[in-house]
Amino acid sequence: MLSEQPIYCINPHCQQRQNSPEFGYCQACQTPLRVRNRYRLMRLLRSRKPENPTEVFEIADQGTPKILKVLSSDDPTRDRAFRREAEILAQLNHPSIPKVDLDGYFKISLPSGVRLQCIVLQKIEGTNLEEWVKVHGKLSQDQALQWLEALIEILDRVHGKGFFHRDIKPSNILRQPNGNLALIDFGSARSFESPTYLAKINRRHFNPFDAESESVTAWGSPGYTPPEQFN
Repeated sequence: MLSEQPIYCINPHCQQRQNSPEFGYCQACQTPLRVRNRYRLMRLLRSRKPENPTEVFEIADQGTPKILKVLSSDDPTRDRAFRREAEILAQLNHPSIPKVDLDGYFKISLPSGVRLQCIVLQKIEGTNLEEWVKVHGKLSQDQALQWLEALIEILDRVHGKGFFHRDIKPSNILRQPNGNLALIDFGSARSFESPTYLAKINRRHFNPFDAESESVTAWGSPGYTPPEQFN
């Protein structure tokens, strides 16, 4: 049962993060194990890395499985992108995009002094296409066209709201148990109607040697992101 699983401590610097569910505080660092007196971290899905200090957990929200993304970073660019992800997902309403409630973004300070940013997202069941292909092999042409059409329909909603994803790749696309696709990980998404973004793009277009024109943050994944986006 879910309640019998070990509970994770949210402190990214804790030396022993798994705790018995009977405890209210981490036995190693005394961090409360119920985040905001509501969420319990049940399973670590993605660990922090030097290039991406964001952890992803499966959590229990009063018995309902959800996803929690946790950022521990002093980088203002990452901080802005993290909050922007929550704001964008809160505005999108599509069955194939994870939902974020209006109170789904929050900041917390731990007893150790560590400050974290958090986003609680709807958990969409499924297998990402990178893993699916490893198990099932390459797609038929008919299947590829069917999935492409489904993705275009999802992206139409994203673009229609004035956003673009910027990191579309097999590992960010889920095949749900009912066969439908879902698009996840909006960590690099942004508004293409942002005055700041448009000003930077215009400066780059008219004066490619302007230092400020180079300040548009590059996001994406080699092999999937088009060269013109990196450039």
